[in-house]
Amino acid sequence: MVKQIDESLGYWAEVAILDFTEELARVMQRKGVSRTKLARRIDSSPAYITKVMSGNANFTIATMTKLARALDAVLHLHLSEEGVIVRWQDKKVGAEEFPLTLPIEQPENIVKMVYTLSSKESKNQQVEYG
Repeated sequence: MVKQIDESLGYWAEVAILDFTEELARVMQRKGVSRTKLARRIDSSPAYITKVMSGNANFTIATMTKLARALDAVLHLHLSEEGVIVRWQDKKVGAEEFPLTLPIEQPENIVKMVYTLSSKESKNQQVEYG
């Protein structure tokens, strides 16, 4: 039983690492930042960035934040129910773009729309934070 939990935790850790490194690569590409340039920005080596990008570095939340800030980005973490696909939507803060119109009854709550998979169709599910 303990071995199954350890294996399951290892799987979910690998999923989180993959999600982070894919997002890091996407931001680097969008901003035109090479591994060498990112390494210089965090006072590290290109080999370390390669290690991070391949998922072989044992990095902390502080390291993830350092990499994000070197790209003028912010690290966001999110917990969700198992079996839920979370879709992030980046919106720049500005007078014309906010507030977002959200389908909620209590405007003081922030609502994140997520999609739950079912065998027949996708359904909307609201998760409220407040």
